[in-house]
Amino acid sequence: MKTNFIIILTLFTISVNQINAQNNKKDKTELANYKVHIFPDAFLIGTFSDYLGRYFYIEKETQIDRYAPNEKSLAKYISFFISNNYKIKNEIVVKKDNTLELYVPNLAKRLNSSFYLENGSLAENKFVTEEEKISFLLGVYYRNGEQLKDNIYQIKLTNAPKQEIIYTLLKELGCEKIIFDSAQNQLPQTFKFYFVATPKMVKYFDYLKQEKAQLTFESMSFIDDSNKDFEATNKKNEKIKKELIKNLEFIFSE
Repeated sequence: MKTNFIIILTLFTISVNQINAQNNKKDKTELANYKVHIFPDAFLIGTFSDYLGRYFYIEKETQIDRYAPNEKSLAKYISFFISNNYKIKNEIVVKKDNTLELYVPNLAKRLNSSFYLENGSLAENKFVTEEEKISFLLGVYYRNGEQLKDNIYQIKLTNAPKQEIIYTLLKELGCEKIIFDSAQNQLPQTFKFYFVATPKMVKYFDYLKQEKAQLTFESMSFIDDSNKDFEATNKKNEKIKKELIKNLEFIFSE
């Protein structure tokens, strides 16, 4: 009787392992064949600046966004994205301080009134489907994120009141390993998310890999490297970053 039980248990284990292997193979095949579908509204909202609230720097009725001088490539891509997805002509305005502003009145009015509260905070429960949620996070990542290593990512916000929504969406999308770090008692307030992205999220993030690399390069080019302490500071920051990644890998491996 005991021998029969062991045989049955062994056969059951083999059967379960075979089913799991087949399911994993099926999932990988489906992911490989999956085509990224970006929801325009959700993606744009993800890229939007809401520093001190959505309406602190932009005109609610007419303006899509305001971009820093080191975000020129971002502004150009968003302008192209709007032309391509909404079939609306638009123009980037360069101000005297070299900031860039993008105005698309009808689109701006609809998005601002539909997705934001009167105080400039992003409304909750606006992204329903999985693709809408990932499209929003893609926008956030494009402007405020960084790939630290492989499937480990970081999103950093400054004085932006959407951290709770981002955390909720990460959990809803199946991110089981998330670290939230905040400095709310300091000015400016910063909020950092470190997380292991799902395979589908990685596929979305990779969709804008070239554009993200361009934006990162552009941001780095605005750093003043003429300061005599620049090299030492840069080496120190690189060391801190490597240590951070090492610690995250250890934590996320548990």
